[in-house]
Amino acid sequence: MNNVGAQTLSLDDAADIIHSDEARPGKKLADAGNWAGFVLLLFAALAGIGAVIATVAGFFSTGAISAVLAAVGIGAGMAVIAVVNRWHLRVSRGHSG
Repeated sequence: MNNVGAQTLSLDDAADIIHSDEARPGKKLADAGNWAGFVLLLFAALAGIGAVIATVAGFFSTGAISAVLAAVGIGAGMAVIAVVNRWHLRVSRGHSG
């Protein structure tokens, strides 16, 4: 069997089945830009737990301060993650800045 003169198939227009644009599990965790927000959320959760413990123990002012810190930490952590994701979305669409 001699394949002289047989046409070779070009893969230039073939669909890329290995690399997809779909989000994969753990992709947000693997993105290092989100970690600042995740750390803020972790500290906020710890502050919330501390607020509950302080309030149950009778330290109401300490519990209130910890609750405020927890609320601020949750807001800041969510804001950081939102800003990073918005920036990644702009960059992926080809916008600069």
